[in-house]
Amino acid sequence: MRGRKVLVDTSVAFTVIDQSEDTWIAAGKQSFTMKRKGVTVNLVDCYIAILANENKCAVLTLDEHFKSIVKFIKIDLMPQH
Repeated sequence: MRGRKVLVDTSVAFTVIDQSEDTWIAAGKQSFTMKRKGVTVNLVDCYIAILANENKCAVLTLDEHFKSIVKFIKIDLMPQH
């Protein structure tokens, strides 16, 4: 039962954002465009970036791929402390 409480408490701390009908398509196109330019980033990271862009959200991540992604997709990366 304790695990459920942690999940409920965590869900209150975050805002759930929704995808558009074309979010996955845009992520696939962006991944393909980046790969053609020699930058390989997995589809899920592109999806997160596209979703953040669509919703005007900053991304907090330790994933180094996002340093490459920001050169292609306009998103803000939150500083890591």
